[in-house]
Amino acid sequence: MTIQRAALLAGALLLAGCLSAATLPNHYHHEHLRYTISWPEGWQSQLPEDARYGVQYLTAPGIPGVDVQLLYVSTPRLQPEKLQAVADSLAERNPATRTLVSEQALELTGGAGLQREYTGLAAEVPCRSLARFVSTVDGLFILIGKAPATGSDAAWAQIGQILASFTHDSLGETGGAAYVTPAGPSSAPQTPSPSPTPAPAYTITIPEGWTSEPSEGAAGRLLRLSGGANLSVELGAASMGTLTQEQLQQIAAALSIGNPLMATRIMDSEVRVHEGIGRAVAYSGRSGDTPYRALMHLISRGENLYIVVGFAPDTVADADWQQVVDTVRSFTPTQPDGD
Repeated sequence: MTIQRAALLAGALLLAGCLSAATLPNHYHHEHLRYTISWPEGWQSQLPEDARYGVQYLTAPGIPGVDVQLLYVSTPRLQPEKLQAVADSLAERNPATRTLVSEQALELTGGAGLQREYTGLAAEVPCRSLARFVSTVDGLFILIGKAPATGSDAAWAQIGQILASFTHDSLGETGGAAYVTPAGPSSAPQTPSPSPTPAPAYTITIPEGWTSEPSEGAAGRLLRLSGGANLSVELGAASMGTLTQEQLQQIAAALSIGNPLMATRIMDSEVRVHEGIGRAVAYSGRSGDTPYRALMHLISRGENLYIVVGFAPDTVADADWQQVVDTVRSFTPTQPDGD
């Protein structure tokens, strides 16, 4: 299939989803976060324990590998370039969103939106994913639907309908209203940044014998470090503005969604950061039949959010895992960003 035909087919499926979203029989409205979402007959909706962050999980029983997850980060009014940065950062760390197939900006009155289609892996099985990012006055909503790459056309069409059904009380009808004048209370005055914005500056200690691969060209990724026995540390950054501890928790939850190496959170605590804030989250997970452990530090300083994640098989020696931990902990921003 040519790229033009693939794009045409994707557009047709999206249009079909938009036209039929209003007819979906099941609906849920979150009174506090003010969003509404609908789903087809036969699907089930769950509100996990962290539903206070607006997390909702939709599944199609009897169809393995088909689901839609709704995530929430209380960072309001993201401009399109920051929305792109968030989408890049999430895609970089989720096996189900490794290869970008198509992208579409969503014209929303009172908000900003972005929709992307990906291919990747879910539980080691090829899949396709549809992601929608909607920035509102109440925060950022992230919807990710996935289905097996083959034999799931009907379910894939339903995922498109579900994502198209999502709306927020602050959003008007689609049209040409500019995002610079969104609905809701006015945002705080912003001091213009100098141009060009300084590149992120940091230090990190690399263990002896490890290799370093700078990744300036990769979306959101700055550096990848690799050691023996499948030890690794990845460093990324995104321009997110000033964040709170609650927002760091929400971002950590969004980053771990769909990543089998970070399937279970086992520790979550604050990290002291000079002229900023930080959070440390430890996970356990698997890669195929191999158990893994991971440590993620999120550091917010100035305009930048830094994400440092270390991975190791659970079978390595304690000294090897300690190398990963020490490397993650050694990361330090070296200048205020965006000042």
